[in-house]
Amino acid sequence: MTWARARAGLVGGAAGIAPLAAIALLSALGALASDLAAPLALGALPLGVVLAGAITGYGAGQARRRRSEVKAVIGGIAGVLAALVFGGALEITYAVRYLQTPVYLRAGSLSVHPLRVSAAILLLSALIVAVAMITAHFTARPLPPPRPGRRPTSAMPASPPPTQRQPPLPRR
Repeated sequence: MTWARARAGLVGGAAGIAPLAAIALLSALGALASDLAAPLALGALPLGVVLAGAITGYGAGQARRRRSEVKAVIGGIAGVLAALVFGGALEITYAVRYLQTPVYLRAGSLSVHPLRVSAAILLLSALIVAVAMITAHFTARPLPPPRPGRRPTSAMPASPPPTQRQPPLPRR
């Protein structure tokens, strides 16, 4: 992985967290009512996924690539890094909030079970990879023309040309 693709993954993952971080910051400062913060956060999750995937895919597609690299694959590789950043930040945030909740409130809530939340975060992170692959496929720069004097690998024969065979001798 080149540094340009890694940078695209890191920037994309951080950009995916930005809408949720902005809502959390506004809520903590008191500029956003707590009853309005939850619906906005639910809307910010898909926005963060699309934003992270689009930024990652575009950044990975604009990086230089070799002839053997497929456009969607380079988006997928950078998308995995973005998904790790996005999912890791969400998982750490959830773990901190979960540990700050009193034990008697944690036990009664089945809908906020840690394994279920982790599975949802994993699903959202996988969607980032898919969006990055699609974006990289459609926005990648074309390959430069081949250098003169070199045969492209597709023009090389797959096996040596057949040789003339001697007919078999008749049996007596």
